[in-house]
Amino acid sequence: MSIDNIKNFIGKIVGSRAAAWLWKYKLHFAFWVLYFIYGYITDQILYGPFYYFSKELLLLVTHPLYLFYAFVFLFIHLSGKSPQRYLTGFLLLIGLISVFFAQRFTLNFWLFPIMDVARGFPKENLKLKQEFVMGSLWIWEFFVKAIAYFFIVKYFKKLKELGKALAENLAQQKALQAKEIEEERARQIESNYKTLEYTFANLVHEIKTPLTLTINCLNEHIEKHSSSYELDLMKISMGKMNKDINNIFDLQRLKLGKEVYDHQQNCDVSGLLEDNLRIFEYYTKRKKIRLKHFITPDLSSLADPAAVNRIINNLVENAIKFSPEDSTISISLTSDENKIYLQVKDQGIGIPEEEVQNVFVPYLQLNKNNIQGMGLGLPLVKSILDGLNGVIEILKNDEAGKEGTTILVSLNKSNGEGTIASYQAEWQDFLLEEEIRLSDCNFDENAPHLLIVEDNKSMNSYLTGKLSKVFNVRFAINGAEAIKRINDRIPDLIISDIMMDTMDGFEMAQILSKNSQLNHVPIIFLSAKNTEKDKLQGIGLGAVDYMEKPFSYPILLKKIESILALKGNQERRLFQNMKDFGRNMLPETTASSNSYIENCKIYLLTNREMEISSKIIAGLKAKDIADELYIAESTVTKHIQNIYEKVGVKSRYELIRKLT
Repeated sequence: MSIDNIKNFIGKIVGSRAAAWLWKYKLHFAFWVLYFIYGYITDQILYGPFYYFSKELLLLVTHPLYLFYAFVFLFIHLSGKSPQRYLTGFLLLIGLISVFFAQRFTLNFWLFPIMDVARGFPKENLKLKQEFVMGSLWIWEFFVKAIAYFFIVKYFKKLKELGKALAENLAQQKALQAKEIEEERARQIESNYKTLEYTFANLVHEIKTPLTLTINCLNEHIEKHSSSYELDLMKISMGKMNKDINNIFDLQRLKLGKEVYDHQQNCDVSGLLEDNLRIFEYYTKRKKIRLKHFITPDLSSLADPAAVNRIINNLVENAIKFSPEDSTISISLTSDENKIYLQVKDQGIGIPEEEVQNVFVPYLQLNKNNIQGMGLGLPLVKSILDGLNGVIEILKNDEAGKEGTTILVSLNKSNGEGTIASYQAEWQDFLLEEEIRLSDCNFDENAPHLLIVEDNKSMNSYLTGKLSKVFNVRFAINGAEAIKRINDRIPDLIISDIMMDTMDGFEMAQILSKNSQLNHVPIIFLSAKNTEKDKLQGIGLGAVDYMEKPFSYPILLKKIESILALKGNQERRLFQNMKDFGRNMLPETTASSNSYIENCKIYLLTNREMEISSKIIAGLKAKDIADELYIAESTVTKHIQNIYEKVGVKSRYELIRKLT
């Protein structure tokens, strides 16, 4: 019979609560069983059969068991320490003793004689005085035992409570120590962050001087010697760098509470917005974006015009940057009695609801497709508005079925008194980066094919323009687009950035490495990620080289040429091995055999074309053939085209099958 079955059986007899209490004190009640056995045995020894079982059981229930628990109850009742409880306890004590003597006299002078006569024992001659003495000894004995039990239980209870309190105190101390350690760690992290931030701000400040000199010298050079594609690309990149550095520097100064703007000026917000929109219309037209605007005239605010100009530029620039072609940007400037409201609404890629709270965190770039940046525009706008007691809000687009972002800025409206500060809106050269149009550059089918994977349009355009002078070049702006273009045509070499939206360079390389049809294509990584871990990861994914940005273009070009030359040597060696294998298995049909010469005559190939076709069959590229024959590579290319046309083939392998 299991313990659970015993518990259930006891519960059915006395009830679940009583059973739980009995089970809790099971060892205590086991003691009374042992006590009964002990008393029965000793009484048998002392008095013989005169003290039989039923008499012994009645004595146990009415004497020790009754007195013990009665006194324990009394001590618990008196633990309250009030006069009323003491009086009640005294009366209870008198009652307990009275009940005890009544039970004892009833048993000894009435019940036990009847039981003895029934069993044939002689009647016991009992004396009242003797019974009082014996009863008094029983009372003192179990009074002392109850006191001992009560204080022992109370002691262990207190000990248990003390242990629990100590455990809780220890847990609290550990929690407090852990909290102090976390707080100290947080203070240390904050201190380190502030140190790094301060160092970063100083570094930015130091960069501003050489950057200013570079921009001015570049502009002077363009004025004197006219511009070029490379100089325009440099000017755009320098303008973007200058803007980012100014944003970093001003954001840091605003964060430290330094005065960046003089807001004790009256700014013509309406006029400033109109001036800026005239400039932005140039960019929106070139990007095929419709720009709609409604401007309430003569609205002014007590603010530095440079600060308001910064707000307008950041909001409109973001709208243009994140809007696709054939979309609309709507800008409105309205007011009520106390406030001016500037609303910029676009139909671009939008901001996910879960990331709205992050748009004002500096240096946090949201997951927008193919748009890279430092994430400083909106944090800077918010910092400026905080100094103007203004507000910026990201509103949900109310146009059904259309994505996009609506930003609402509110400024305090001035009463129009005082002189309006003059300010001239500036031309934004860095926005020209959005106009860069990328295109594939194919000029020679026999030249190697490269794939440039780079999300920065300026860098992609630069690499495509430079490398297209030597190679056929195609482009992709992220890893996912690169996979599609590779499946359309397998390139001879891939040059890829790593940090890109949608799919980065590492993900792309991992997909290619698992594809048996594509894992032979060599990859060169170009990245600003320069840790040893990044380099090991790139090489581990199958890249043949890993170059840090900024990089040297001549070195990149030499590496490309070396990798392609090695690849060509390996292909020629493989082809030669295949030819040797075929020569052992089949009758000889080499480029010097009679069948080859006869076939060339059939297709009316000239002696020079026969010479060049034999080298094509041997696996040489156009450049190698030109070097061996001491003729121009373009001449070799023209001969190859003529040979393919005469024989009616499109590849070297088809040429081999027809001529050998």
